[in-house]
This record gives sequence, structure tokens and C-alpha cells, in this order.
Amino acid sequence: FVTNRGQAKILDFGLAKVSSKQNTDGVSTPTIDSEHLTSPGSTLGTVAYMSPEQVRGKELDPRSDLFSFGAVLYEMCAGTLPFRGETSGVVFEFILNRAPIPLVRLNPDLPVELERIVAKCLEKDRNLRYQHASDIRIDLQRLKRDTDSVRSSTLQLRMQPRRRSAWVIPAIICAFAVIALVFVSGVRWRSSGPTLQTALFQVTFAEGVEEYPVWSPDGRGLLYTGEVGKIHKIFHKDLISGRDSQLTHGDSDELQPTWSPDGRRVAFVRARQPGVRLQPGDVFGEFQDGDVWVLDLASSKESRLVENAFNPTYSPDGRLLAVDASWAGPRRIWVLDRDGHNPQQVTTDTSEEVAHVAPAWSPDGKKMVFQNLARTKFDIRAADELDHKRLLRQHPSRMVILRQVHLFFFLPKRRYQHLESARQTRWDAFRRIATGDDRGGTGRRGRDLARWQTYRFCHAASECGYLETTSPATERIATRVSRRGDQHNPRRQSRSMVA
Repeated sequence: FVTNRGQAKILDFGLAKVSSKQNTDGVSTPTIDSEHLTSPGSTLGTVAYMSPEQVRGKELDPRSDLFSFGAVLYEMCAGTLPFRGETSGVVFEFILNRAPIPLVRLNPDLPVELERIVAKCLEKDRNLRYQHASDIRIDLQRLKRDTDSVRSSTLQLRMQPRRRSAWVIPAIICAFAVIALVFVSGVRWRSSGPTLQTALFQVTFAEGVEEYPVWSPDGRGLLYTGEVGKIHKIFHKDLISGRDSQLTHGDSDELQPTWSPDGRRVAFVRARQPGVRLQPGDVFGEFQDGDVWVLDLASSKESRLVENAFNPTYSPDGRLLAVDASWAGPRRIWVLDRDGHNPQQVTTDTSEEVAHVAPAWSPDGKKMVFQNLARTKFDIRAADELDHKRLLRQHPSRMVILRQVHLFFFLPKRRYQHLESARQTRWDAFRRIATGDDRGGTGRRGRDLARWQTYRFCHAASECGYLETTSPATERIATRVSRRGDQHNPRRQSRSMVA
């Protein structure tokens, strides 16, 4: 088409089909090599920009172009294609059955309205898609108007001339009073109930059970365990390309993967007996007959770090490795250097019936939480006053921060988290951990302790997640708690998901 300025514009989404002309003698005169011609019911176009109906070889209409336009718009906003894969078949699978990674995850600065526009363009059902290009233009113009209006208002406020008037100082005082009133009212209003929104996106699609998801340090992938026959192996999910890669092989069952903070190594637990699954003694019990191994991702070399240990997790600086083990009696938390040497016991308890498992570091590496298992009771406890200079000191006194809760995690302060919320009670878990305050209630925000490393760590020390069990051996609910103590409605999970 030609613009008002006389410029020619060409939009080509690969939808036009080339046909043969019939000459006067009825003989076909091809306009392109026959190997590139299409037959009825076939697809033609650039694979990554095809609409679902085009992939299926159905009849096309202008709404198919709008899907392709949405793919281009997505690429402009995110710098990557919405549907990617190594082969056309993989790309077709994504186009037909999978949603692209949300734009705000790849570009957090994008307006929410723009994300909505792109998502509507990429609806797989053409009846739910934009019906006309003019509708997209109207929404984009409205978005531009609203954005320009905000910028204009900000600029006008900055450029307003100063006026020396008798009412300036009183007006400022009144303004501060109003702001303070609004702030206090807002805090009280927010504390009256949950305000955060949570959405789930399924990222793995195998038929078997997939467990133990762990964010990569750069946030672009996940480690998880997947079933291969009768055993579990360690997999990596690239969230950008959608590709799943099996990292470990062999006949031994493997669980509990974790990243090193630099992303170069993966520690995991491997069963000693080939072909035998790692199983706890009961639904909340201790695993047995497993060793901690480490995989160097650059060389693919595997080496055993320590024997008879579980739930490995690296310290934020990568120098230490925490595990739970029964090396000197009942199961306790131990810390070693990252090469598996110099083990030192961290936790103690007067009862031999109590087990300490599943350690998790705080962002600054000075504190640690762990599961406290006592028959059918399970609590989350914190080990305080950890001393890096002396490695770690044993502390007989522990602080109970959550009861009837297990699998406690530190979460990154991102829009997309790993767990979502469950209980309706209100408390500030990180106030208890960071300050030693064992009281309930929302309290003050915890201060930032360290930068984000993996899904076990967070920017703000008052944001955390844990896994709550509602009925023994039957149901688990992933829970997220915000810095204000806000918690969300529970959602049952049976597959690996990102929230």
C-alpha cells in the first residue's frame, strides 16, 4: 500500500500462495519452480510466524494475518520469537498447543496494555483474536495517547514556574498531610486482605511425574527431575527456546538437583543401587541410600562429593555446600566446602526422634532454615547467628517460625515466582528470620539482604514461599507469602509449573 506521503509499504507474512497461469493452449506455465509449489491442504509461509489455522492447512482469512502481525509485534517487544524450535515440527507444536513466554517476563518495562494487545493477537482461536486490523490500530492509538498523557503531565509538573505566594507553604503542609493520610489509609487497606495476583504457566509436558524445579541463576531455565522408565533423571528446561535437555544418564535414580550460584555446576542426589528409586521412609521421612554428586556442565564430568547425604544447596557465594546427613547419629544439617571436604555439623537437638532436613540459605549466607521432622509433626526452623569466619557454629536453641509446614524457600523478587500462596492466616515470616521476632502479624518490612541468586534467594528478606501439606500423603499446596504477609488462594499442582 501507499502512505499519505507517497511511500510504498509492503507487508508480507508469507500467506500469499503462488499459482500457475494457464496459457491459451491450456498448458500450465509455471511462475516458480515446481518443488516450491503448494498443493491443496498444505501450508506455505515463514514457519515461526504462521497462525494455528495455517499450520493445520485450513482456509485462511485476514485474522490469520493478525496472528502473524502479533508474532512480529512480540518479537519487536521481546527481541525473540514467540514460538521457537530447532525443527518445523517443534515450532508447529508450540504454535498449536503452547503459550509464548509472557512479554513482561522478558521485558518488565513494557506497559501491561501492550502485553494484552499482543496476547490478543496471538490467540489460537481466531474467533477470540482481533477481528480487524483497525481494532488493533485503535488499541495502539489509545495506548499511545495514554502514555503521552502521562509523560506530558510529568513534564508540565517539572516545568511549572515558581510563584512566591503567601499560600505556598501552607499548601505544601496540607499536601504532605494529605499524602500521609492516604499512605496510612493505603497501608491499612492493604493489610485487610490479599492484593497480589498469581498466574500459573505450565512449562513441562512429559507424561511422567516431574518434580524438584529449580531456577537457573540467570532465570532463563529450570532444573527438574523427570521420569525415564522406572527411575528419575535430571533435566534442564530452556524457557526461551522451550527445549528440554537430559543432563544425566545411567541406571540410577536421581533427585534434588540444585545450581551452583555461578551456573557452572549442578549438584544432585543419586541412588547407590541401580534401578532402585529413592524413597523416604514415610511421606515426611528421611531419604536413605543416596550420595551427593556434582555435574560440571562445561565438561559433562560427574564426580561424587559425599556419601549418604541429601538435599544439597550451595551458599550464595558458592564456597559452601549444605546437606542433611546422618553421619553422627540422627539426621542433622551439615556444611562442607564446595569440593565435599571439611564437614561440620550445624544443627543439634536433644531428641534423637527429631530429624533436620532440607536446608536453605538466606540471601546473605548468615542464616539458614530447615525442616524439623518429628514423627507426624513437621516445622520450619531457623538457625541464627551463623558465622562465616568460623564456618558455622552449632546452636542448640532453634527458633520455630512455621508449624505444620515443610519445604521452605526463599524466592526472587520478580514478577514471576516459583510458588504461589495457600493459607489465609497472616504473618511475616522473614521478620521472624531476619530480626528474631517470633511474633505473628505483618510487622515491618525486612531489609534487603543480598541480590537475587536462584529461586531459593530473594531481594527482600520479607518475601518467602513454602509448601504446605493439607492432608498427609495426599495433597500438597505451593504457597507464596509476600513481604506484607499477603497470601493467595491455593492451587493444587501435579505438574512442574512456573508461577
